[in-house]
Amino acid sequence: MTIQELLEKEGVNESNVLREHALFIALTKKSFFETECHGFELKYRMSFDEFQSNIASQKNTEDYKISDDVMQWEYAVKALAWWSERIEEACLVA
Repeated sequence: MTIQELLEKEGVNESNVLREHALFIALTKKSFFETECHGFELKYRMSFDEFQSNIASQKNTEDYKISDDVMQWEYAVKALAWWSERIEEACLVA
């Protein structure tokens, strides 16, 4: 039995399966970046915006570990927003 035959037997069309799988991927990515952001919030005991403000006020100091965290945390925040938007769009279309 082919996948197509199995889907037809279950009354499911291929388009819905692909949409659900894409949504599953998006939800997984969102969860990953939520966890990453939460880890940084616990580590620094503040939000990303507060952290960024604190870093900006510390002139003439260079801590490479903190610089790496800033870049990773910023990426996670932006990726979380991007995936959240994709999920919202997918739910509005469905």
